[in-house]
Amino acid sequence: MISSTLLTMAIFIATGSPDPVTADEIRYIDSHLVQLDARVEDQIGNSIQLAGFSRRVTISPNLKIPRRGTKERSPLLKLNLLQQSNGWVIIDARISPSLKKVMQRHSLRLNQYSSDRRNSICRFLLRESSFTSRGSLWRSLRTEWNDEPIRWITLGGEFLSAEKVLTEEIGKWNLQPLATRAGLYLYQDKWISQSDYNQIYGLTVVNGKVIDLVRSQLKELAEQDMDRLLNQSRKNNVPGEIQAGTSRKMVRFLWGDPEQVTWVRWQNHMIEQWHYSTQLVRIIDGNVCEISSMEKEPSS
Repeated sequence: MISSTLLTMAIFIATGSPDPVTADEIRYIDSHLVQLDARVEDQIGNSIQLAGFSRRVTISPNLKIPRRGTKERSPLLKLNLLQQSNGWVIIDARISPSLKKVMQRHSLRLNQYSSDRRNSICRFLLRESSFTSRGSLWRSLRTEWNDEPIRWITLGGEFLSAEKVLTEEIGKWNLQPLATRAGLYLYQDKWISQSDYNQIYGLTVVNGKVIDLVRSQLKELAEQDMDRLLNQSRKNNVPGEIQAGTSRKMVRFLWGDPEQVTWVRWQNHMIEQWHYSTQLVRIIDGNVCEISSMEKEPSS
């Protein structure tokens, strides 16, 4: 069997070495052979997730992928991928010698492509930049999007949510309406991304719809565990203590009003989640069925 290295060399001799692209651009590649600059997000067996590419790729047999080591981020790799019937396969992998050179090379490619592919390159550049330099890099990219400033703002929201530079630039260029169109939210005088907004307010996206995360979890719990919840709520309880079977009226009497209440109806049953500072109490049809305790009980 021909080794992956020999196979790569044979293809390169026949077709010429392809110019390196970013993992974000794979969708635009027509060739069956591609050379990538990319990082590994995770590896399970011979399956790898690359940063910037949604589909998993496989590793050619006997090929060793450079390990993460003690660093927080995996090393930037130069990968050779071959497209086969079942997807992309990594046939060669080496650590890139210079991130600076990689960044410079891809920056020079920005004016070669249409906006969609240019946007993919910008995402790679921003993801690879250091936290301290990301703001200045994003600011410098504004001229790349004079024709489509909303793309520039969207990139800022993805990589600089709640950062001072994002809010300053939106205000400086009077781009508040575009920021809203780009899915950003003004929160406590800072522009934040949709994902950060959802996290703050306990929302999640299911089938393309934004819903309350806790309500979604309660509905799932009801679908999967209704009998157990009902049995728990019918238990005998010790008077004066909050436990399974305690009435919602007694919970309020002992612990006071909760900070937040979320509820759902499921098959004629009412399920509530009462949130205290260090406690979560779940109530079904007026009686406690579950309590999640932390280190201490909330004061009355």
